[in-house]
Amino acid sequence: MAFSSEAYVAKEPGGPITLETIQYDGVGKNELVVETVAFSMCASDLKAAQGVFHLKPPIILGHESAGIVRQAGSAVSHLRPGDQIVLSYSHCRKCRYCLQGEAPYCENITALNFSGRRSDGSVAAHDALGRPMNHSFFGQSSMGRVALVHESCAHKVECTLEELKKFAALGCGIQTGLGAILNVCKPPPLSSIAIFGAGTVGIAAALAARLTFPSRVVVIDTASNKLSMIPEGVATSTLSSAGLQEGEIADKLKAMTEGRGFDYVVDCVGLAQLVNAGHQALAPRGMVVTIGGPPETASISLAAQLLGGRTYRGSHQGDSVPSTSIPMMIDLWRKGHFPFDKLLSFYRFNELEKAILDLKAGKIFKPVFVINDN
Repeated sequence: MAFSSEAYVAKEPGGPITLETIQYDGVGKNELVVETVAFSMCASDLKAAQGVFHLKPPIILGHESAGIVRQAGSAVSHLRPGDQIVLSYSHCRKCRYCLQGEAPYCENITALNFSGRRSDGSVAAHDALGRPMNHSFFGQSSMGRVALVHESCAHKVECTLEELKKFAALGCGIQTGLGAILNVCKPPPLSSIAIFGAGTVGIAAALAARLTFPSRVVVIDTASNKLSMIPEGVATSTLSSAGLQEGEIADKLKAMTEGRGFDYVVDCVGLAQLVNAGHQALAPRGMVVTIGGPPETASISLAAQLLGGRTYRGSHQGDSVPSTSIPMMIDLWRKGHFPFDKLLSFYRFNELEKAILDLKAGKIFKPVFVINDN
């Protein structure tokens, strides 16, 4: 049965994000109708609205959300109406990467997350004038009161309604930061870890780094106000890189380790200058991991790679498989070991513009929008 919902959309690249009524077709066999409890927003939503991401306007935004299943398609067997769920990215669960536990590298990742269509290529969403909208952003397009999502996005959780509002933020950025440390770097105790970017992803990586008993965790950013907002006990130190060239950044980082260099550098920004600086600041056998937008052209020394045994690699979603990473993050949070909720700021459903202004002003890390918070 067809349904409608208010949702946040971007109609043209660089235009405003507006709240519109969207008409949805009935639920497909591998889809869910989800009543949204809360959703969060990250840089990928803003990039998509600007027309500089994989999926472009006209688009229904949203890819970090939590809610309650209201209807399940005929082929959905693991979820039923009434289940509480956290949403993450979509994957096919059939290709060799999905079957060997590497869902972020699903062979169908683009079609399922960035095609703007259902998996069969059909259009499921139209605006009030009947014009087709790009939907299924990360398989969900969940910045609305009700969302039509691919079943692979949904992960059942047992929690209170207040907890579910917090868990809405776990499906992408926080998961990526944690995964970069625990899945990709896998640092042994007493490792030194540098993190470029003091946004949500970077601070989530720093929170995860503290779980590994590091010798130091340094967060680097050009914005001093963002560095000052980092919760106490997350980083052992910070570095403002404002006005510094890549060589100067590398020198300052190496000086923090008595010239030895860092064992791990996590790049949450995706700028070539930072990749280069991080690589120059590596200790022998060290690793740079990029989890932000892809760098333009990084100039990495092959000699340093060879003679120092150094590594540079990228990572999608921090190599995280949501069916395991989401319950792990929740368990760590409940035990007091991963206080991601310190990064959250809550807004009403209609306060998107205010949240965007707060983000751009560097006042908050992660906005979470609660649907029925009067």
